[in-house]
Amino acid sequence: MERLPLLVVGGTFDNLHAGHRRLLGEAFHHSRRVGIGLLVDSLVRQSPGKGEGVAPFETRKEHLENWLNKWFPAQRWYTAPLEDRLGTTLDPATPAIAVSEETFPAAVKANAWRMSHGRGPLTVVVVGRLYGEDLLPVASRRIRRGEIDAEGNRLMSLKVEVTSKVPFSTKEAILDGFREIIPGFAIGKWRSGPADYQVKWESSGGSATLTITDSSGDIMSASVAPGSDSPVVAGPDRYGVADAMVAQLIWEAFMPRWLSRKGLLPASAVVHNPPAEWPRAETWTRKVYSPSGTFPFQ
Repeated sequence: MERLPLLVVGGTFDNLHAGHRRLLGEAFHHSRRVGIGLLVDSLVRQSPGKGEGVAPFETRKEHLENWLNKWFPAQRWYTAPLEDRLGTTLDPATPAIAVSEETFPAAVKANAWRMSHGRGPLTVVVVGRLYGEDLLPVASRRIRRGEIDAEGNRLMSLKVEVTSKVPFSTKEAILDGFREIIPGFAIGKWRSGPADYQVKWESSGGSATLTITDSSGDIMSASVAPGSDSPVVAGPDRYGVADAMVAQLIWEAFMPRWLSRKGLLPASAVVHNPPAEWPRAETWTRKVYSPSGTFPFQ
């Protein structure tokens, strides 16, 4: 694969963690030289819920450059203060940008501006999320809260809330399913704070649907319908549910995250030819930017 001549990437890079390293690693994989913009403290403080507890600029810069010096020749990278969220993405000389799934709207916004001003669109390298042992995205805010370490290892009990009114046996089967897919973690009651996962279970007439919403708002679901050898047994007042089926549904919902965590899915996708008209950042839908209709890590 022919590498790009230059690619830019920006971020806070606080608590330089495995997700940051994946983003930077993919940037170097796709480009001969990488420009890294580091958010200045004033921009960090403007980010809702992000500024508190973030290390100062000089500390973040030192940690970032120490890591870069360890793994990449100095001629392959440079760092610069990022005083504007779009950085150099509007510069005609900038050919490409690497973004995470969360910051993909910034690339949408930059390309919309460039194309409205007669400039060619950026090539966009979209890097998929890195999931921790708890199959939640690795993020600095979670490290600051003490939930995980920089490698994504879980440091506290998982918080799972089964929101539906289901028989006790079914609830236990759901929790057992979590223990199977995320081994080694206790699941117990907690007094405050949001759940890591909220689980909704619906069962009727031989059909069952499991909907799981994580703490970042992402929704996963899996279902079994009548005629599909479902072990769901419908009764007039209650439902008896086979443990194996619940475990299967949980596995089905979590499979893409588990495969990603194990490195069995591509880490990034390259969008060379964006659509002629990119939508506004607030209306973007990531699925429309890949020729296959979906990114390979989804």
